[in-house]
Amino acid sequence: INMIYPFYEHNHFAPLLDRLTNSVSAIVPFKVKLDKLSYFAHSATSATMYGAPLTQDENIHKLQGALHKAVPDCSELSASGFVPHLTVGQFRGEAAAKDKLAELSKNFPVEWEVTHVYVISRGPDSPFRIRHAIPLAGVTAASPSF
Repeated sequence: INMIYPFYEHNHFAPLLDRLTNSVSAIVPFKVKLDKLSYFAHSATSATMYGAPLTQDENIHKLQGALHKAVPDCSELSASGFVPHLTVGQFRGEAAAKDKLAELSKNFPVEWEVTHVYVISRGPDSPFRIRHAIPLAGVTAASPSF
């Protein structure tokens, strides 16, 4: 779930890590449940599928607010009101998204415990990579493996 945007290039992460770590140091781990799977069409040839919670959880908003406070210039998601969601995929049009929606809906809801904030980046032609894992309160620094 993208908490702040836009962000910095990964070669500028180092000076921000202390601010981000301090901002989440008092936030205890919590569960997130995505029980809604939907999509929106950008155009006739582009659609995005996403998962979202049906009910708003104050914990996820508290985390996002703390991160935004640490990097206030990354405010695009905060300016219009933070709407937590997880992008599941991009599709070539609404029909393709609808077809996949039926298949993937079988896997919803999904729930997990938030124990870390992952600082990620990508290059122009590469997928996102985890650059840093910042533990929440009471969590050892070790990050879960994927």
